[in-house]
Amino acid sequence: MAPPPPETEKMDDAEDRPCSLSTPGQLMRYRRTPHKIFDILSSLASRNDEQARVTAIRIAFSRSLRARLQAQSERRDSDRQLTALGSIVDRAVLVSASCNEVRSKFIECFEREAMLVAQRFNVKRFTVQHFPISRQIFGPVLAGSIDSRLEVAPSQAATSRIKRSKTKRILLVLPPIDLDATADMDAASTNTPPLGLGILASHLSSLGHDAQILDCHRNPSMWRKIPQYAESFDVVGFNVVLTTLRSVTRLLHLTRSSSKHPLLVVGGPAVNLGCWTNLILAKEYRDQWDFAISSNAPQNLEQVIDSIDCASPWPNSASLQANPHSKRLQIRGITISELEQNTSSVDSKKFVWAPPAIDRRVFTGPNGYYEPNRSRSHKNAVFEAHIVMSQGCDWNCAFCTERRQLSGGERRRAVEDVLREVDSLSDAYLPIRIQFVDDNVLPQLSLLQESHARSFAIEWANKFVAGLFLLRVDKGHRITWRGIFRIEDFLEYERAWPAGSFIDQLVESGCQMLAFGVEHGDEIGRRKQKGGSGVKNTDIQLLFSRLRAAGIHTKAYFILGGPNETKSSAYATIDFAINCGVTLAYFAIYKAFVQATVTLRRTDETTGYKSTRYLHYSQYLTSWDDELANPDISSVHKDDFRPPEREPHSRNSYSNIKEARSAYKALASLGFSFRDLVKYTDYHADDGPSGDLLKRVALGSPQEYFSALRDAYFGFYLRPAFITDFRSLLEAGY
Repeated sequence: MAPPPPETEKMDDAEDRPCSLSTPGQLMRYRRTPHKIFDILSSLASRNDEQARVTAIRIAFSRSLRARLQAQSERRDSDRQLTALGSIVDRAVLVSASCNEVRSKFIECFEREAMLVAQRFNVKRFTVQHFPISRQIFGPVLAGSIDSRLEVAPSQAATSRIKRSKTKRILLVLPPIDLDATADMDAASTNTPPLGLGILASHLSSLGHDAQILDCHRNPSMWRKIPQYAESFDVVGFNVVLTTLRSVTRLLHLTRSSSKHPLLVVGGPAVNLGCWTNLILAKEYRDQWDFAISSNAPQNLEQVIDSIDCASPWPNSASLQANPHSKRLQIRGITISELEQNTSSVDSKKFVWAPPAIDRRVFTGPNGYYEPNRSRSHKNAVFEAHIVMSQGCDWNCAFCTERRQLSGGERRRAVEDVLREVDSLSDAYLPIRIQFVDDNVLPQLSLLQESHARSFAIEWANKFVAGLFLLRVDKGHRITWRGIFRIEDFLEYERAWPAGSFIDQLVESGCQMLAFGVEHGDEIGRRKQKGGSGVKNTDIQLLFSRLRAAGIHTKAYFILGGPNETKSSAYATIDFAINCGVTLAYFAIYKAFVQATVTLRRTDETTGYKSTRYLHYSQYLTSWDDELANPDISSVHKDDFRPPEREPHSRNSYSNIKEARSAYKALASLGFSFRDLVKYTDYHADDGPSGDLLKRVALGSPQEYFSALRDAYFGFYLRPAFITDFRSLLEAGY
């Protein structure tokens, strides 16, 4: 039952002076408007009287006060009120930084908050995200600035754990590819945040824990903080992909060597695909991890955390594998449990994915919050937020580990849930552009034959587009979005759309850009790579032309390299990219991920040459911006700037070094840089056991391959037509 509405009678100011307030009821009677209540609490939090500051903390945590404030306010104001109350608590704690009583009061109030059932009181709960300063009482915030007045020294970590008995500290890490090559490699601010870790951190924060994300793709050198501060965490989790298997094993060793306290947990794509357990059990690091989570990560990690203070054996199941070699787990033993059903066999069109909501304050780095972030445009910048709506894929592309055979097919969130997230973001950030990061922004229609499955896909898509249109109208047309499509699906939606023009309705819903996986410039090569794709080059060119005419920018993903790629076919792809009419092009470096997955899942292949060659990766770091901006760099020669090979009459790109530098100068003056554009440049390392593999997938010559990669980017971007397109992108807030 909801609490009664607050009393509204006006009280004389002298009846309850601020210094004598001790209950939320007195405070509500003293001043009934929320901003005056906050003024009074702020005054208490800033006083030199220690008891006044303790009172401010206690009242700010009061559920009855929050219920009364919530009853007086609109829905969208409740989060702002929690933030304001959190700031008051932070002020009281910071003024009393050396006072143990104030610190203890914060811990006491916060842990009581986490133990109570929020629904019973019908008010929103605090999380550590509401207390960016006070949360440091629990321990350091690794990705942010550490206030020395509140810092918990590593030697005091054990004492701190006793005081915060219910609140656990969890560090979730997105590791770098190479621990030895992380200097001056910070990623562009436009990089997509680790949304999977964001879901995990938000879920654990909502349970009253101190969950943090360390994004070492964005800031690679921060990995050094992991062993340094490991003792202050109860759990350290690593998101593992194929390219970071080696770096994660090293981080596990360094972390365990520095502290025996935290549980070490691995998860992510490499674990989900079955590439972790067989490999790591056969290696020297096999006793230096505790759990491997292959699915249902929020629930399984919650189960691990709940087990920390228990005396019973540690949990163990098919999707939460306890490491039998872990010395930490051997003390209590491991549960012998039956394997749960594999959900990958479930009909993906009936299986709705329902992840916990993301609190974007978990995305913080050395420069503060980075999600949502400002877009590139200087004059027309917008907030850009990222949303994920699905998992898996129904296609079986030869190069992709999300293929149906490995992912189990697509699972999609309820459309109403997605629209609520867009609505919530647009309440706080306007103007805003949503980037839907799914492999397919709408259900994959072209593969569906059964009528009920097609009806589901079209109904979902129709609700999505119509819902975005209504939200956009409600927010003064200040919501826009971009997403990714499979070309076959887009063409099928054009044919099957129930009413009106599909493209016109996308425009009305705020669509600004659509990306497509073209992959190859040769139709036969594309058919081999993309699981039987029958799309012709003319279909692609006509589609890009229709979207351009409607005002929707386009982006195409291409792959250079592969076991059957030749120099001629690579340049055919580059030539098609330049001439197909797309606005932006991305040229991916081919990696043999599917072959790696198949090999690493085999128990008998985990110790030999076949497996180790799939574990060594490097990053291709370009200096193109410096080379083009500075004519005096000695490494730049005229021969380095040859245009892509094409028919002599084709004149869509630069033809000499002078034109290249002139085009770059014009683009750079608008804010363009290759460093911002060329991302995710990991490749099979050219030394060690992977050298032969790189040669096999890189045109037989890594030198010629990377020369072709540069020709692709220079050929596409250093041309007059792209300068015009880039101006158009910036006008749209790119």
